[in-house]
Amino acid sequence: MSKEVRKALGNYGEGLALREYISSGYELLEQQYRCKLGEIDLIFQKENCLYFVEVRTKTNDSFGLAEESITQRKQETIRKVAQFYLQSNRFQDVNLQFDVVAIRISKKEKKAWMKRFAQAF
Repeated sequence: MSKEVRKALGNYGEGLALREYISSGYELLEQQYRCKLGEIDLIFQKENCLYFVEVRTKTNDSFGLAEESITQRKQETIRKVAQFYLQSNRFQDVNLQFDVVAIRISKKEKKAWMKRFAQAF
């Protein structure tokens, strides 16, 4: 799969997750937030909690499930980026939650399945 196709697939999956969170009452603060430490796909706020969301989209399970691809190293990077985001935006006294959204797309069936792992790490 080419880099462009992977990027388009990832953006499609993020869009699905974004719509799901917004329809559940979450406010989008950032999409594809980048800093010198790394990137976080989606950042939401709901009440006094910030949600840092990593979205993984796959078309098959040949290299494992989407949710299994969030390594310990990736989790650490997301935590560091989240801390940078908090400091840069002067957030204080908010709760944090790190979610993973796994999306499986079947091109053949033209369907997508989404599973949210709340408080994944």
